[in-house]
Amino acid sequence: SHNPQIFGQLAIDGFTKNLPTLQSLDLSYTSMENGQIPSELGRFSRLTELNLANSNHNGTLPSELGRLTELRILDVSANVFTGTIPDISWSSLQRLEYLNISYNQFQGDMPLSWKSWDQLETLAMNGNSGLNDRWLPEEPYGPNMAFVYLFKT
Repeated sequence: SHNPQIFGQLAIDGFTKNLPTLQSLDLSYTSMENGQIPSELGRFSRLTELNLANSNHNGTLPSELGRLTELRILDVSANVFTGTIPDISWSSLQRLEYLNISYNQFQGDMPLSWKSWDQLETLAMNGNSGLNDRWLPEEPYGPNMAFVYLFKT
């Protein structure tokens, strides 16, 4: 169950010291102080699932998320993220199976590294009117792709 009552600042240092093998982190429907995703989340090297949906996050995605090389599920949907998605931040996330960046305010080109994600089954990026999905028609999906949500992009 989701608790919209949770808000404030996340003390990542305490988490990384006391939970070094954390594999799943669900902070959906919370409200972080200042709305930014702490770059320290990149310290959870064994994280396989990260859910930050519907949490009033804003700004850009921290490039440190690229350190989460075990990540299989990433959901940052329904926030207020802006800007481009830098390719260098994503190239090491080769194990991603599910990526949901829908209903944000991303702009620019989709990272070309996404084309090499062989494990990706679901890609949801609808609701980002400034995001350019130009490579999708050319080479649409990896071998495991089952769902792509593009409407209103």
